[in-house]
Amino acid sequence: MADVATVMVHRSGLVNLDGDDVRTILEDRSGMLYQGVKDADEDNKTFLTSFCSELSGKSRHFKYIMICFGFPEDDPMMMDELIIVNQFLHTNDHFETTMWGLYSKPEKALPSIEVLCTTDIDQ
Repeated sequence: MADVATVMVHRSGLVNLDGDDVRTILEDRSGMLYQGVKDADEDNKTFLTSFCSELSGKSRHFKYIMICFGFPEDDPMMMDELIIVNQFLHTNDHFETTMWGLYSKPEKALPSIEVLCTTDIDQ
């Protein structure tokens, strides 16, 4: 759990996830950790759209999801970009539990997304 918590929990959180959140998602479950870092040539909307599209094909196998967004202070996540994530979650409405976090990265850093998707072990 410590390795996953290191990836998912950030000190500079604006909407914080903590170790207990990670434990809740992992308890009696198995899953996958996905990470995406923006290509330097992509804008944030393209990055989020492509990442959510890629994850959609895999997400049918999961019941629980934790998403953590990291955006640099000089290029923060905007409302229209949050709408992309909201559409992804509504399109993939089979998630039983959804948790999310948002943290600030240093200026000029590339945006990133960490996603932990899990399902009950006995399935």
